[in-house]
Amino acid sequence: MPLWVAYYRRALPRFLAVRDLVESGAVGPVRMVLCRQFQPLRTTTDAAPGSAPWRVDASRSGGGLFVDLMSHTLDFLDFVFGPIVDVRGFAANQGGAYRAEDVVTASWRFATGVQGSGAFCYATDRDEEWNEIIGAAGRIRFSTTRAVPILVDRGSAVEEIPVGDPPHVHQPLIQTIVDELNGQGKLPKHRRVRRSHHARDRPDPRRLPPTGSPEQRRPSEGGVVTRLAAVTDTHEIR
Repeated sequence: MPLWVAYYRRALPRFLAVRDLVESGAVGPVRMVLCRQFQPLRTTTDAAPGSAPWRVDASRSGGGLFVDLMSHTLDFLDFVFGPIVDVRGFAANQGGAYRAEDVVTASWRFATGVQGSGAFCYATDRDEEWNEIIGAAGRIRFSTTRAVPILVDRGSAVEEIPVGDPPHVHQPLIQTIVDELNGQGKLPKHRRVRRSHHARDRPDPRRLPPTGSPEQRRPSEGGVVTRLAAVTDTHEIR
């Protein structure tokens, strides 16, 4: 029996537009991705008004707001660039409003050679969230959580591409699931993208630290970095 996971942004037009920009070479070969999300500190009640505060209860959600919110960003990046094959990071609770982590920093590498880094803090001064795909010939900036225009910066000019969300954001993904159940299509999976380096410039796997070595076992409170690597493996369960 098939099982689908509700990473619905894979089917939203706004995110498909970002994917198409990458695949068309709009900013040249992609070198790296930067992700940021900041929010003011909220109590457990403020974090989930009108319902139990499961988002910051690690026993129910697996972690804090980072796990709830940024799993969608990481899944979309996995969709575009392939799985994350190496990750380093740190997590901590600095605000003290709940026990789950409220600050995470991480860096990672995709199978395609594209590198990424992120800073996520839920105890800071303002709401801010964006992602930036950096290529050899330009940059693409977009938001995971807000339907704002996609920005394509090619140095001499910045292009705004407005792509709105449908009234029901889950509908496009649900339609693809219904179509697959009816034998009329398949859910979108990984696409080939332009690699970030020439083959001779990519890391030699023979020089990477062996699995389980001290170089790979960097400290991270609460196992968040383990979840960061695992979250991109949950989109296609059969």
